[in-house]
Amino acid sequence: PFNTANREWKYENCSLINGDECAQRLYIFGYRAIDDKSTALNIPEMKEYCQETREAEKCVKQWSQKCLKPFERQCLNLLLSGATQSRKSLCTFKGQQRFLQNRQCFIKTVNTQHDCMDQFKEDMNKILAIDKSDLKLKLRFADKWLQCFRESAKKVCDANGMKFLKWVVDPYVADALDMGCSKDWTYGTDICTTSLSRVPIQPNSGQNTSHSILFPLYMFLSDFGKLENTDDFESFRFSAHEWSTD
Repeated sequence: PFNTANREWKYENCSLINGDECAQRLYIFGYRAIDDKSTALNIPEMKEYCQETREAEKCVKQWSQKCLKPFERQCLNLLLSGATQSRKSLCTFKGQQRFLQNRQCFIKTVNTQHDCMDQFKEDMNKILAIDKSDLKLKLRFADKWLQCFRESAKKVCDANGMKFLKWVVDPYVADALDMGCSKDWTYGTDICTTSLSRVPIQPNSGQNTSHSILFPLYMFLSDFGKLENTDDFESFRFSAHEWSTD
């Protein structure tokens, strides 16, 4: 049966942990309570999933409204928009039917996809070892995650399953990659892919790995808002290191 979290997803306070828990629930990959044994089997169970993620989306919006400055809030909402768009598409009746039709593909790849998402978070954490903010490097890691997703899915899913998974996942980072490659360097074109492939991937900084989803999003946000020089960013960076893996 579908594995509910047996909890309410709601804004409680301005702690980063509260915001992060709700944000992580928006992503179908990376939230490990969803696995090959706890995936929705039917429309009623899909509705349970959709209700939970609807509450999580509301929680994130309330958290950003109450806890972030206007520009930070605008950027974070933009970077989360892919996950909310994906959730809303999946939770239409047609989207729920499409999920159930491709359920076997999903359960064959879900655990590997969680690993890809965790690797993305770990990669983003490595950027802390770099003195200067580097948007291209962050985009390179986002591109690396997307390639990890596609390569692992191709091994176990047919063409219809791949099309379904791309429909679910591509919105996660599409906006960030589109912004990074600009109008003329749209993600997926040869010039954009070649440009990103030339960006070196830095070695592991040796610091604890954060499995926060807000942290990598905030790393993008720091470029757009120049927040890395503010007390807010230092506080976020400290808190992110407190969220190391068990």
